[in-house]
Amino acid sequence: MFDKINLLENMSLEADLLVKHYGNTKIRTEDMVLISKLESQICALKDCVYAKYNSSGTWAENNYLTGKSAIIHETHQERRSITKSIARGQLLNEHQSLSDALRDNLITSDHIDLFSKITDNKYETYLNRDIDLLVENAIKLDALHFSYVIKYWKSIVNDQLDEVSDEYKQFEHRRLFLNETSDGTWIINGQLDAVTGMILNKALENIVDKLWRNDCVEQRNLTSRSQNRADT
Repeated sequence: MFDKINLLENMSLEADLLVKHYGNTKIRTEDMVLISKLESQICALKDCVYAKYNSSGTWAENNYLTGKSAIIHETHQERRSITKSIARGQLLNEHQSLSDALRDNLITSDHIDLFSKITDNKYETYLNRDIDLLVENAIKLDALHFSYVIKYWKSIVNDQLDEVSDEYKQFEHRRLFLNETSDGTWIINGQLDAVTGMILNKALENIVDKLWRNDCVEQRNLTSRSQNRADT
């Protein structure tokens, strides 16, 4: 879970820095990034507090029947918004790797919203088993592409609750071979499931695009895309 004291101290320092620059006529790119970071951090902290309060029972001391009804009444927010906030907070409170990734700005609140789609009780055992792997994927992908991972994972688990799915069979048959030839070169051969292949392809393409941008015009004409992919 978030270290609230350090988080609030850091946010205070960053907010002071932003205020100093806000008076300028020109808002810098780093100012925009900073305010987005601050928003993400405070929203995450709010979610964690709401979830903890909801499960604490202290709301009964103020004659509320549920924690959710107390939060709705006291904050004047919509029930749907509070429900989502509590779900996100429960995830962050229960899974350290997830809260660490959000704290370090490796993932966004949009990623957390996607995780909240798989918090049903029937997914609990599987989520506890796979949470670190899912977080690793979330770090590598933007929210849009990560939504495909969540859908794929959810489909696999749903099928496992009944019977083994074709997607899970693909995952079980994953393999990758690296073979050195007699002249010292290497041959790569393998088979990946749909999601792993998508992640690998996106990672390679991102690096290839970076290499291409960094090359001079002459080098771009001399180097093929497949060669750049090999250079990654």
